[in-house]
Amino acid sequence: MRALADRTWRTIRTDAERVSGTVMASPFLLQAPVVGHCEAPVSEPHLTVALGEGTRHDDPRADDEHALARLALGDVQALPLLHARFSPLVHAVATRILDDAGLAEECTQDVFVQLWRHAGRYDASRARPGTWIFGITRNRALELARSRRARPSDPHAEVDPGDVAPPPHDLVARSEAAERVALAMAALPPDLYEVIRLAYFDGLSHSEIAGRLALPLGTVKGRIRAALDRLRRVPELAGTMEGA
Repeated sequence: MRALADRTWRTIRTDAERVSGTVMASPFLLQAPVVGHCEAPVSEPHLTVALGEGTRHDDPRADDEHALARLALGDVQALPLLHARFSPLVHAVATRILDDAGLAEECTQDVFVQLWRHAGRYDASRARPGTWIFGITRNRALELARSRRARPSDPHAEVDPGDVAPPPHDLVARSEAAERVALAMAALPPDLYEVIRLAYFDGLSHSEIAGRLALPLGTVKGRIRAALDRLRRVPELAGTMEGA
């Protein structure tokens, strides 16, 4: 995800420098230990206080809304917070809809560029941050899928079935299912989301997660079990998330 983050930053740097009036280093290069449920840039020591002296919220929505509000004000340092929190899920949704690694990365990058440019459109009274972000993801992925279907084909080229996009109704059903799964994962308490992210998106073993988070192995296993119990209530995940 780091390479994807760097490409995203290169895409929005012109906008960021125009807003700030200065040449800016990538905010993804400035990372500190986890604060709340996401990584805070070391250039903002006040952020720990703003989020409650480093304590975790029972509901991560408050931190997500705080980061979106900062981004809406042109604070580019909020971007790594949202990227660390949502990029694995955004990429997973895009991959599920598009079934194409290159297009999924393009979609993920586009989503965070849109967040930077349009964070001010977020209305907390109408949707949770995750709902809004995954809605953007779904719409962009469907746009890319339609573009793929509309591309003129070379009549002399050998047809690869893997290059043919699914019918539109299949894409819509797939996108809705992927969005439900992502929302379920984003709604996990921060401590449970953290271990699931490390296990399923980063591919770490239980012992590696324990070392990364400085937690007893039993605590890690207990959190993974608790997270899986919640996620299995989502029909699309029932019976699929075993053996973490």
